Amino acid sequence: MKRSNTSPILASQSFPNPPQPQEIGLSVLATYMKATTRSRGSAGPTSAFFRACMPRIRGTLALDVPCGLGRHTIQLDRLGWCAVAADINHRSLLDLRASALSSVVLVRVDATRPLPFRPGSFDLAVVIHALSLDVLLRVQPVVRQGGHIIFETFGAQGDNWRALPRPRQVITALTEDFEALEYQEKSVGRSPSAVTVKALFQRRAR
Repeated sequence: MKRSNTSPILASQSFPNPPQPQEIGLSVLATYMKATTRSRGSAGPTSAFFRACMPRIRGTLALDVPCGLGRHTIQLDRLGWCAVAADINHRSLLDLRASALSSVVLVRVDATRPLPFRPGSFDLAVVIHALSLDVLLRVQPVVRQGGHIIFETFGAQGDNWRALPRPRQVITALTEDFEALEYQEKSVGRSPSAVTVKALFQRRAR
């Protein structure tokens, strides 16, 4: 069951209803869609690292970006979170709207640019399989103090290793406001200058 308390960032909305765009500072320029169906369809298996991190995290409002087909968004909903699913791919959002639960908010954004959310809006940001490290830079301001970021790169299958970060590039992309609770780096055999990364970050309380 979703929490019934009101989040500090929401002026008047109590869960389990999803937040409205203006309540998370969402720009009117962004595409906003509310998922209204109740299908339990699956968008594929969630990340094992994501599943391992979730028991350690508390909160009510999560951002999944890029959400893709919504495998982590749907799981967040099932775990009792209110989720904002963001992606640049309009087709992915339409597909997710047909399979997501009613507490999910869908937003079309280019996550390599400043995100259209109020600073400190989210208890959790999920950044899994983003094509650009810029996404990690953009989510940091919208995570509240004490909030978390689950970050995971692609694996090194096929040619996607070419877009992987260099050693220590991810950890150095964090501002001083964050600390790494978990950080796993693994070199890619075909290119020692590329690494896969799995990390759990937390924003320090000031």
